[in-house]
Amino acid sequence: MENDRSDAYIPRVAKQRQRFTPWLKNQIVSGDIDGLEWIDVDKGVFKVPWVRVDKPEFKQEDAELFRRWAEHTGKYRSGDQPDPSTWKTRFRCTLRKMKEITERKDLGNLEGSNPYRAFKFEQPKLKENARRTIALGKANNFRAAQNARRTTALDKANNFRAAENARRTVIASNKANKWSANLKGNVLRQDRRKGRQLGLCGQRNSLGKRGA
Repeated sequence: MENDRSDAYIPRVAKQRQRFTPWLKNQIVSGDIDGLEWIDVDKGVFKVPWVRVDKPEFKQEDAELFRRWAEHTGKYRSGDQPDPSTWKTRFRCTLRKMKEITERKDLGNLEGSNPYRAFKFEQPKLKENARRTIALGKANNFRAAQNARRTTALDKANNFRAAENARRTVIASNKANKWSANLKGNVLRQDRRKGRQLGLCGQRNSLGKRGA
């Protein structure tokens, strides 16, 4: 029988967790992380402490928010080797993926003893209306393009029919002219034959009179 090992691997059980945005709002409201606070709560603008990990003045507490997110997502648990740089990187990547959160660089300050970045929770309705406007614009552009293609196709069809009618008219006119020319030629040939026949008859009559 195998001996129990105290260092045996213990799988991390995935647990249901909050999405990033409501989780971050709860962290701000709790008020227990130094530097994480509202700049303008009515507008949804807040600041996040952003001390560089490689700075001499960096303290473990400066990465508290990043550590909590790593713990919440199962990327860190008590007893693991602390890794503030990785915590911060993962937090930043997640933050940038959030369409409902935008950075306000004009309100941030990365200098001084308490550097921070400023962000804003966007209003979902405004973003939804913007998406609908964009979708409607795309639909209108598509319909306009479709109408333009149909108009072009119709113009081509009309041009083809006009060209075909013109070609048929030319062919018919050429045939009519040829028929008319042939008719005139036949009439002239018949007139010449009649003329020759009349001439022969006249000569015969003249000879008959002389013989009489």
